[in-house]
Amino acid sequence: MAAYADHPDRAAAFDRLTLETWLLARSRRLHARFLDGPSGVGEAVRDAHVAAWDALAESVYVGYRRVARGRSEPTGAFDLLRTQLRRDHEVFAAADTAPAPAQDGSGFAEVPGPLRDRVAGTIAAVLGVDDAAVRDAESLAHLPGFTSFRVVEIVERLEQELSVECAADDLVPENLHHLDGVGRIVLSALHAAPLSPHALIATSGGN
Repeated sequence: MAAYADHPDRAAAFDRLTLETWLLARSRRLHARFLDGPSGVGEAVRDAHVAAWDALAESVYVGYRRVARGRSEPTGAFDLLRTQLRRDHEVFAAADTAPAPAQDGSGFAEVPGPLRDRVAGTIAAVLGVDDAAVRDAESLAHLPGFTSFRVVEIVERLEQELSVECAADDLVPENLHHLDGVGRIVLSALHAAPLSPHALIATSGGN
């Protein structure tokens, strides 16, 4: 927390915090969804807590946009984040039953060519660049327009297009900043919820 609050580059700090809070909000939403036993708190309390996480993620993104334009950053974002993290223990600790992410035993599995092309096309469409630029990039962070908010859009678009749900624990920067990393995230999600082969081959409308 202090690393973000004290970072000298406020735009960079809020950019990274945008992704972190989105990942946190997403993981809490999935955790709440899979809680099916007595938890010590009511479903309405969990729903309200998840909604508060979503609201925090949205406010942090708005803060990032303000700071990126040279405006003052919003006050209270870090205090709200601390509060949400403390509330996690109250809301979830008594029912820590969230399932582990699906493991297919493949480690760093090779992403099939059609799926890799599909992922590259989606990334290219979100960033407004050529598919070839995505395939050739050593890191997606080197591509123009790549920000934490675009990472969120890439993941959500892939989930929508392929009707999958990516495991929260897979959504980490070391995966999200590389084409093959994103491809492996999607591949793991497809193994957890198999689709027909044509879904992998269809193009995504990238440049």
